[in-house]
Amino acid sequence: MVEISNYTFDMLVISSFRYALGRMTYIVGETVDFLSSYKSEINVETLRLIIREIEEAKNLGMKMDEEDWLRLRDILKQEISK
Repeated sequence: MVEISNYTFDMLVISSFRYALGRMTYIVGETVDFLSSYKSEINVETLRLIIREIEEAKNLGMKMDEEDWLRLRDILKQEISK
């Protein structure tokens, strides 16, 4: 298993999220699944940043992408409220 610092992990989370946001490819679903799976490992401030950027995005992609992003937003909000 590869080990990385929490900082590096969060930077990779942010960069992959920002890459996928607004795209209209398979990567949206893959990214949403990844972030949902590792939500408890992601720094709370990073979760808040992702939620804010989803809510402020002018384009979330196609309808199915938008649904995925909004689902992720809700999942992350639940994680923060624990």
